[in-house]
Amino acid sequence: MTRAKAHRNKTARTRTEDAALSGVWELPIEVSVLDRQELEERAVSYYAAWYRPGRMVQASSFTRQALDAIVLEYVELHLLTWRQNTSVELSRKQAKEWYRAMSAKICEAVSAAYPHLATFCRGRALAEFGVVKRLAVN
Repeated sequence: MTRAKAHRNKTARTRTEDAALSGVWELPIEVSVLDRQELEERAVSYYAAWYRPGRMVQASSFTRQALDAIVLEYVELHLLTWRQNTSVELSRKQAKEWYRAMSAKICEAVSAAYPHLATFCRGRALAEFGVVKRLAVN
């Protein structure tokens, strides 16, 4: 492969990666909304079935922070829907940026659907990435 052809391939790949990364904010993300008590009960049931099989677990046995973590995990696994474009392979650097942007976008959607999780969600994103881009949480 000639040097010019390799450069063209690299440039085309970079444009494709940049388009995939910029398209993150246009991806539709939906979060199903449940009553808070029902949401917490479902989340704790899921947690008990997955992490403590055979044991009886109640929402009141958790601190607020622990319960919010369980609820957020449940929302992300069961009530969140979005379409990922898997046709583009990203470089390691671009994949990290894509994941950071998607996490912020998911946090934004969860916060809009469940305002009581906004602070916890934002704190988790800050702890994970240090900076949350374009996150509008009150």
